[in-house]
Amino acid sequence: MTERDEICLAHCLRSADRVISQLYNESLAPLGLRITQFSLVRALHLLGGCTATRLREVLVLEQATVSRGCYVPL
Repeated sequence: MTERDEICLAHCLRSADRVISQLYNESLAPLGLRITQFSLVRALHLLGGCTATRLREVLVLEQATVSRGCYVPL
């Protein structure tokens, strides 16, 4: 695979991710959730609860992403 192919593949994957995320966000909006939050909640459910650090490791996310995703405005 050439560098150009990799750039095009990366672009296609990122474009597809944006479209899919938008569809999920629209579907989850009535629940007050975004796909990022839903993913965290689902992982917590499947793991049976865990620390933020463990969640970050399992989902391969940055700590700030986990913190933002867990924030629930009151």
